[in-house]
Amino acid sequence: MSVPVGVAPTLESVLRRASLASNTVRVSRLEDIVENCGYRPCLVVLEDANMVAELIVAGGRVTAARLVEGGRRVYGDDALRRVSRLLPVEARVYVLRDRLVEWRDEELTVWIRGIDLQHRQLVKALNNLYSSLLNGNASYVYEALAFMREYAGFHFTTEERLMERYGYPRLEEHRRQHTWFIAETERLANLLRGEGLEAAIETMLFLARWTEEHIKRIDRDYGLWIRRVAGRGN
Repeated sequence: MSVPVGVAPTLESVLRRASLASNTVRVSRLEDIVENCGYRPCLVVLEDANMVAELIVAGGRVTAARLVEGGRRVYGDDALRRVSRLLPVEARVYVLRDRLVEWRDEELTVWIRGIDLQHRQLVKALNNLYSSLLNGNASYVYEALAFMREYAGFHFTTEERLMERYGYPRLEEHRRQHTWFIAETERLANLLRGEGLEAAIETMLFLARWTEEHIKRIDRDYGLWIRRVAGRGN
């Protein structure tokens, strides 16, 4: 798999995996969005031909907002002001569970205990960031970014040494993925400095994408390779 460039997931593509139920409602006022969700955490998606707005609602208020228009992303109150242009409109509503990712060995294990423990730490950081966005306390993103820098230091070195030891044939491709993670971590930190805490949504989306595309697919591939090679040596 080549290093992804310029393709970003939407909140809808990520959070619908954490949804308990979904429906479509007519929204005429911004207040309708909150009233429809009540005190259940939910994602509300509104769109027309030119823009897509995605709002996280919890505790009777909008706790995070992201709007994409003409390739440009805006967040928070700026996004909410632009949402008013869409009304009235049909909205897709997803009722969300409390955790974004549940660890399941059949999906996430790489059959190496130490690596699995490190991956669990990353999933925990992702779930904590998700919870912070539901609670309207996006400042946790700074802790998440600090962890991502630390994680890149110890985890990637451990993985690459294992791949070298067992002759994994896609090591260089894997290294490029790791380089991309480090670059994205710094890009996200710069985005926060420029856009403010509202842009914490992008860090959550990146970690969700990394879990889905890298850990579940690419890491499991080298885990299977090591399992086979180690098995031949027994």
